[in-house]
Amino acid sequence: MGNIIFDGYNFEDYGVVVSGSGTWNMPERRTVKDTIPGKHGALITDAGEFENVEIPYPAWIARGFAEKYEEFSRMLALHTDKYYRLEDSYHTDYYRMARVVPGITPKTGTLNRSGEFTITFDCKPQKWLRSGDEPISIDGNFTIFNPTGFDAKPIITAPPNTQVLIWNYADGSPSILNFFEVEHFEELCITYDADTEEAMDEYDVCANMYVGQERSIFLRPGRTNISTNKPIKLIPRFFAI
Repeated sequence: MGNIIFDGYNFEDYGVVVSGSGTWNMPERRTVKDTIPGKHGALITDAGEFENVEIPYPAWIARGFAEKYEEFSRMLALHTDKYYRLEDSYHTDYYRMARVVPGITPKTGTLNRSGEFTITFDCKPQKWLRSGDEPISIDGNFTIFNPTGFDAKPIITAPPNTQVLIWNYADGSPSILNFFEVEHFEELCITYDADTEEAMDEYDVCANMYVGQERSIFLRPGRTNISTNKPIKLIPRFFAI
């Protein structure tokens, strides 16, 4: 028997236990398949991306089903609109971003005292490493190791007039991320998200104008050297598939 914590809601609080039998489902790689007249077989073009993956959890409530499931189903119904953090006790090294797939049909036991059902989550393909969420303080030179086979897009927080050089050993030259001076706010730090390529200040105000034009930042698999002229904080956001 296992447990789920979804958007901070602990399934144990609802008397729900789950099986992890479907948690090893793999996402499908996004490809384009074309047939060419006069040629055998098909031409496969790899888009380099992955589709969402559905993760089903067989679940049950052993006692007090009627009361517990009503409250539990209301919570699930409020989580179909967007992605939320999904953690389970079967894979403690990572978490997913998921939403609930509507349409759960429970089967109940005698007098509705117990019930079983399957909760299916529509998950983004990434399995986010918990270790990749831990901030790293960097002042000067630092070497970071990406243990996965996928490029990570970090979050970097830096003060004005900071230059960050990111040198992946597989690349021929470093990527350079510049944080410019914020007028009248010399100590105001800027946070840059390499995934969305957006920057925000400490007051959650858009600060894109204070970050240089070169914004394509990656931490490739293996070692990456990072050099900075001022102290920064970096969240690597490693993930696997």
